[in-house]
Amino acid sequence: MTNRKEKMKDFKDEMSVIFRDYLKNRRIKKNAVQLIVEGKDDPKYYISRFNNLLNIDWNITSVGGKKNVISLKETLERHRLYKKDKCYYFVDKDFDTPVIDKSIYCTPTYSIENFYLFPTTIKDLIIAECGLSNPNLENRHQIIEYIIKDYENNLDYFHKNKKIIKINTVFKFIRFKKIEISSLEKILKIEFKANNLQNIKLKHQSEYKVLRTQNFSEFRSFIRSTEYTNLTSNPLVNFRGKQQILFLKWYLKRLYDNGDLAEKIFHKYQIKVRLENPSMADKVLSNLSSYAHTPLCLKNFLVEINNECNKNIAA
Repeated sequence: MTNRKEKMKDFKDEMSVIFRDYLKNRRIKKNAVQLIVEGKDDPKYYISRFNNLLNIDWNITSVGGKKNVISLKETLERHRLYKKDKCYYFVDKDFDTPVIDKSIYCTPTYSIENFYLFPTTIKDLIIAECGLSNPNLENRHQIIEYIIKDYENNLDYFHKNKKIIKINTVFKFIRFKKIEISSLEKILKIEFKANNLQNIKLKHQSEYKVLRTQNFSEFRSFIRSTEYTNLTSNPLVNFRGKQQILFLKWYLKRLYDNGDLAEKIFHKYQIKVRLENPSMADKVLSNLSSYAHTPLCLKNFLVEINNECNKNIAA
């Protein structure tokens, strides 16, 4: 049964299927600009940015991964009928070198999930969701600064955790050396025990021992390299987004009604500050999408799409 499921997954990932899915979605707005993104969660971040920054008719399609985005681009550019489609592509940098192509937007961070971790996200969130937009609230600015400082300190503590550094270093090493593996999740996996930042567990998965045995000496050289230095010099940008989202979920729960941060703020300022939505952390990619950081490079890319498409219309 497992082999059959794996074969079915492989079949679904074949470009013929991806191409047919693109055509199926294209029929909805065949004359619109086609915007191709990686995963099913990516539209949660991108759609509001497209609505705010694009003044053209557009259509979005998720194709299930960076490799599929690039492959679909190559397929369309070779196709007799569809090579004239106006398409733009959105991918995560991951642990790779940035993709340079005028029709591709590549995040400056590991992934779009990293944008959710920027301190500006938390600042905008607490102002909007915790009643801190009220100018008459006593100590309003001090409370905002207190939360942001607390957030930055805890995020720094998380990034300096040896287990977090290890898992990102191993994953970066795998990509840097182009080691063939079935999935990163079968190498190492992070778990938060009881939502405790001081009790992070690093689980060694089935393929880790083989990887370590075969690449031990090369790995020791890697952690003395420039690649390693660059990786660890800016963890907010370079570390894997999905792991950092675990931290964000933990932090948001501290601002729940019975959360320890909400209680600390009350004891310090005698003001009850808390997240009104008790499920804010459960669907963080949806709930925080409007607050997540929008980098200047994305804004500029969307402006260029507008300019290019409007120029073609005028012509």
